Amino acid sequence: MFACISLTKQYEDGQVAALHALNVTVKPGEIFFLPGANGAGKCFHKPN
Repeated sequence: MFACISLTKQYEDGQVAALHALNVTVKPGEIFFLPGANGAGKCFHKPN
């Protein structure tokens, strides 16, 4: 299992928070995709 608890990303200027308190759990066999504003994003696959 992959778990991310309270993930926050804030840019250097401190004005923009890209993520705030994101909680994600990916269990074996699941796929997780987080799309960005322009359709690009991050994908994670946890094999069995």
